[in-house]
Amino acid sequence: MSWTVNNMYISKLILYINAMKELSVTEAREQLPAVLNQAKKKPVWITRHGVDVAVVISPELFESLVEAQEELEDIAAVDEAMLDKSPKIPWAQVKKDLKLD
Repeated sequence: MSWTVNNMYISKLILYINAMKELSVTEAREQLPAVLNQAKKKPVWITRHGVDVAVVISPELFESLVEAQEELEDIAAVDEAMLDKSPKIPWAQVKKDLKLD
């Protein structure tokens, strides 16, 4: 995986984590509408007896994090494929086998 890409995503996550607000389950339950509004701006960390149990985030942030994870998985797959030393099938042969020509 590319160090630059990995570092970019990690830096983004650190910014979000540092900006998080922390509430107990009881506080979150009592303030649910406010929690949902806060989650639009930054993640809200929920704890039970001091143990992390959930994080409330906006749908946009969730999609962004899913896309970032998928991108990192794709990069890792390409890196792994590049290390594969087994014989390759030429593109022309693949097109012929699939009747794409």
